[in-house]
Amino acid sequence: MLFKMALREIKKISRFHFFFLISLSLGMTGIIIVKNFKFSIEKTINQKSKKFLGADLALSLISPFKKEDLIKIKSLFKEEVQVSESIELLTMIKAGEKARLVQVKGVDSLYPFYGSMKLQKTGTYKAGKSIGEDGIIIQSELKEQLKLKKLDFLGIGKSRFKIKDLLIDDIGQNFMGGSFVPRVYLSLDSLKKTKLIQFGSTIRYFYLLKIKEDFSLPDINAFLKENFPEKNIRVVTPQRKGQRMGRGVNYLSDFLGLTALISLLLAVSANFYLYRNYLSNRSKDMAVLKAMGFGKLKIFTIYFYHLLILGLLAGVLSFLVAAPLVLFVNFIVQNFTPLQIIIQISWKSFFYGSFICMISNALCALPLIIPKLDSSITSLHSSKFRDRYSQKKGMILFIPWALFFVFISIDLSSSYRNGPLFCLFIFISLLITDRLGIWILNLLGKARLRGHIIFKLAFKNMTRFKTETLISLMVLVLLSSMLTLIPQLNHVMVEELSYFTKGRTPHFFLIDIQKDQVEELRKFCEENNVELAGPSPMVKAKLQSLNGKPFEQYSKKKKSRTREAEMNSFLRNRPINLSYKEKLYKDEIIVKGRAFGEKDEKGSLPGVSLEERYAKRLKIKIGDEIGMTVLGLPLKAKVESFRKVNWANLKPNFFFVFKPGVLENYPQTFLGTTFHDKDKRPYGFQMKLLDKFPNVSSINLKRNIEKTRTIFNDIVLSFRTMTFVCLFVGVFVIWTIFQNQIEQRIPDYNLLKTLGFSPDHLKKIGIAEVGLLISFAGLFGILVGYLLSYSLVAIFFRNMNEGWSFYPWAFLPAVLSKALIAFLVYRFVFKKVIEEKAPNELLKGY
Repeated sequence: MLFKMALREIKKISRFHFFFLISLSLGMTGIIIVKNFKFSIEKTINQKSKKFLGADLALSLISPFKKEDLIKIKSLFKEEVQVSESIELLTMIKAGEKARLVQVKGVDSLYPFYGSMKLQKTGTYKAGKSIGEDGIIIQSELKEQLKLKKLDFLGIGKSRFKIKDLLIDDIGQNFMGGSFVPRVYLSLDSLKKTKLIQFGSTIRYFYLLKIKEDFSLPDINAFLKENFPEKNIRVVTPQRKGQRMGRGVNYLSDFLGLTALISLLLAVSANFYLYRNYLSNRSKDMAVLKAMGFGKLKIFTIYFYHLLILGLLAGVLSFLVAAPLVLFVNFIVQNFTPLQIIIQISWKSFFYGSFICMISNALCALPLIIPKLDSSITSLHSSKFRDRYSQKKGMILFIPWALFFVFISIDLSSSYRNGPLFCLFIFISLLITDRLGIWILNLLGKARLRGHIIFKLAFKNMTRFKTETLISLMVLVLLSSMLTLIPQLNHVMVEELSYFTKGRTPHFFLIDIQKDQVEELRKFCEENNVELAGPSPMVKAKLQSLNGKPFEQYSKKKKSRTREAEMNSFLRNRPINLSYKEKLYKDEIIVKGRAFGEKDEKGSLPGVSLEERYAKRLKIKIGDEIGMTVLGLPLKAKVESFRKVNWANLKPNFFFVFKPGVLENYPQTFLGTTFHDKDKRPYGFQMKLLDKFPNVSSINLKRNIEKTRTIFNDIVLSFRTMTFVCLFVGVFVIWTIFQNQIEQRIPDYNLLKTLGFSPDHLKKIGIAEVGLLISFAGLFGILVGYLLSYSLVAIFFRNMNEGWSFYPWAFLPAVLSKALIAFLVYRFVFKKVIEEKAPNELLKGY
């Protein structure tokens, strides 16, 4: 019976139901689009994870297995296991006057077990095919970069090879399309001819396993740790590979989700106002139900069902609106961005959206329904009903909805840090707006206003309808702050990216420099008028223990639910790079612990300085003892300081830095950067470097910065799109609120008509009221937007070179939106109400 009563109320089609459903569905549309984006990423990863890896399991290490080692690994499984061996390394290749850093990948005839590579001439390359003794396959982009007019010969190391085909689509290619370093495929025998495999070179050996039976990943990890403790073996599953391939685009969807959350908050704010007026009009109905013997629970259940049905209808409507928009977004993604994802409609998004709409409706209405349930029948019958709940009780009733909003933010951002912090900023902004608005309205209510009658009446209207004014104010401030925040953050990111093109920027990053080549390389750079920064030594190691206890590692089988857990898992399981130097860079700052230059005490463990955020994530403290292994050789150290590192300076930076006298005898290579202030032909230097030091690889930093800029521009485009979504929803929400307010004030306007006020005077009063509200909310919202952007940069991007910088034009979207709102309110609300409503309607309101 109670459900039927709620359904009967829904069947009474009214303006309230229309605007309530439209507002909530528009606010939910952005979230549904983002969720479909996330679902599509997840679906792509699940479907192609084995193709990304090319095997059921992969073992990666820096020194090769022996034949007896592989036999021992195969014995772990009952059924026959196939093993494909491949080797990866970075090196330079030369073609005429052009040189390019590439990733050389030597493979056998079994590669890959799953998936295939798409080639330009021969179609596909699958397991069972062979590249040939003297042939190579290069990525198609490499042909353009080296200006190859036809398939020619390329020199790799000490040998030359014939280009047999061009690679169009590679295995494991990430979602952003391509990579910063193009690949070259050749056979393992051909790779040996290059003479690039030598002691100290940065090489990784991969063993791909095709396993017919089910296997336990923890058992495999335990087996490898027990039988090969000296080897730094990285175990990679298809799921783990897929997560890594989609990491960048996942972060994009996370922040888009938080942006879309604003549109939902705007819609919920408007619906809170609409539902408040709806309950006010239904107070007498509630009194009748109480008089008929209905208890509080039954009356609450009726309105609860009513809200759930409205939420379900809004979920359906938002899904129907989002469906064609998702197809449009997919068209944009496929044709104008490098993202290699097909965005599809998922029924999960329908249930997700409906769930949020229903629960959000129910929780947001609690502070409105409960005070009326506790009121007497007489007070409910009164046309001037005001609930007697204190502000403290009212705030408590909002807590369930606030917690639910935080829960949604965690889900959309996949972060238990970013989501709640974002919500905290929003809640603080709204609370400050509420307190400041109440103070100003109370001040205006007590003040004896002077001046023109138009402004006097406008101020009086704002103070008489205090709750309506506060809700309008908070929504306007929220909209203004978000429309200022996004352009300001966009400006900060653009400035940070442009930092790399300002001042003295390294042109090449040199890797795989051998210890006996350091002095010769310095002389070579001096002869060519090139400044060499470094070279800095690099020693590869693996964490083994912390304060004598085995170093805790996350299970690779366990799926990371949040970005923080994902990052912790990545840091705990990855190898580490150690270095040593006499003094720190100028932009490296000791934030805690001993000064870097202080000598270690006799008989004590060597001191090491850690990057502060790395230490915080791994819960390492000053004074902790760390155990490591370097190619099976033990190394112990004591943490003596934490450093703040500027990773964007494009210099060799490390998490672990020792003082001289500790790492010199361990296997190591060197890294360096080159500056070409005097050298006008940096690419000529690159060719000479390749001839003189064929094992040294040079990464063109400027080219990679440009590629990063291209990807960044696509991300910025996504944020701007979500800004327009927020703008559209915000304008509709504000227009709905103002329209409802003006409809409520028809009796007041008609009373003024009977007192001799002309329609022009009434329009001026309304415009003055809206103008004052919009002006104050706009200015305060713009200020809040700037403060929010500063706080976000200070917390999340505090290691940026440029930091926060003021962007004077960030407020333009907020100002334009307010002008649009004022025009819409005047054109479609004031003009219609004032000119079309007759004074005889006065009796309806009094």
